[in-house]
Parts: sequence; C-alpha cells; structure tokens
Amino acid sequence: MGTRYSQNFLVQSSIAQKIVGELGIKPGDSVLEIGPGRGILTDILLRENARLTVVEIDSLLAETLSKKWAAHASFRVIHSDFLDMKLPQDLGDLNGKIKIIGNLPYAVTSPILQKILEWSGWDLAVFMVQKEVADRICSAPGSKDYSVLTVSVQSRSSAEKTFNVAPGAFKPPPKVMSSVIRLKPLAEPRFAPDEEGIFFATAKAAFAQRRKMAANSLANSLKISAESARSALLRCGLSPTARAETFSVDDFARLARILHGRP
Repeated sequence: MGTRYSQNFLVQSSIAQKIVGELGIKPGDSVLEIGPGRGILTDILLRENARLTVVEIDSLLAETLSKKWAAHASFRVIHSDFLDMKLPQDLGDLNGKIKIIGNLPYAVTSPILQKILEWSGWDLAVFMVQKEVADRICSAPGSKDYSVLTVSVQSRSSAEKTFNVAPGAFKPPPKVMSSVIRLKPLAEPRFAPDEEGIFFATAKAAFAQRRKMAANSLANSLKISAESARSALLRCGLSPTARAETFSVDDFARLARILHGRP
C-alpha cells in the first residue's frame, strides 16, 4: 500500500457519501477529519465547502493529501498522531464548535473516542468503527454488549448506530464488519466535573469481574467489605445480586457518590 501503517482504505464512493451525509454539513462549517488516508471522505467534505482540517499520522499520505488539494484555501493537513495532539491548541483557528469525522483504526478506536469525549469543542461526530465496538458503544443495560466503554461514551454523549458497512467496501477488505456511529455531546455529563474520577473508578470496578455479582466485583476491586458494597447497592435501589451490565449510566453515577461518601 506504500504506507508504514496497516490500513483498510474505504474505496466505495456511495458509502463515503453516506458517511459524510450523516454529518449534515453546512457551507463554512469547521470539520476535523481523523485519519483521512487517501482522501475519499476528504474529497466529499471539500465539495460540501467545509473548512476542513485533517490529521494524518502517515507522512507519505499527509504529503499526498497536501499536494492534491493545495488549491483549497480552507483545507489544512496536520501530520501528527491525533492521540499526541493538544486540543484545541494544535488545531489552530477553527470557528465555533467542530464537527468530527473519521474511519477510525480498530486498534485505537477507544483512546480516540476518550480523547474527543474529554474535549468540549465539538458538537457532532460521525465515525466508522468495527461493528463489534459500535454494538458495545450503542448498547443498552442488560445487553451482553454493555460494558465500561458503553458507560464511558454514554455518560458524556448520546450514541446511535446508523448503518453497517461490509468488508467489500474496503481495500484490502478487513476480516470484520464495520458500522457507522453518530455521537452528540450531552449538554451536561451524567457526573459533576469533580466526580469524573470516582465515576470511572466505580464503573471499572463493577465490570472488573463481569461474571460475578457487582457487589463482589466492587468489593474486590475497591478493597472494601462485601457488606459495604451490598449496602451501597441497596441505597441506590439496586439488587446486591445484580451484575454490572444491568446498571444504567445514572445508576453508576449514584453508586459512585454513595461509595465515595458524596452527598
């Protein structure tokens, strides 16, 4: 493929058009594209008259993109690993809230999502991810797919899966199905600014031993007595014999406050 990174490039233009359509771009909107690759989404975004910044980790691809669309005054390529960037400083001058789009590499989907969710400068994001990951992100309590990733994403954004993409839409074809998801930041996260640490500590502890009752998993992971864990669950109106995947995001927020002595 001529690049140093293992990538599956989207080559089906109708799918690319559909992905960009999910972003609902208006002329002049500021858009950030993560991992543009050979630019199949980039081309459509520029035709929509977006003010476009793309972040590409591969130096050869970054150079090719810069040359191909050098005539576009509203187009900029940043050669960088998105995970190393400081937001919003490293993005330069982008007007207003930013729309984000990208075909995310499977290996770094979760850290990229976490970085974006921790940032307040965006108002809509559309990503293509592995279907299995999309199912986890968009699942509901009680589902086998419900996980810490679900709770993390849904504690700060609304998440929906819009459509699936078959392996044949890529070159080379991946071995798994992909899905497109759309994220919209919540007006306020499900936890207060000073509760973020205890919220995630509680969620991770509850899921640490997924097959066990949440009371036992919480006790073992947080190094508290089983009785303390059961008492906290009862105070939340939750069954001490329930498993973590049955708790809502709001349940985790309440549980965190009780376990950590917050009012």
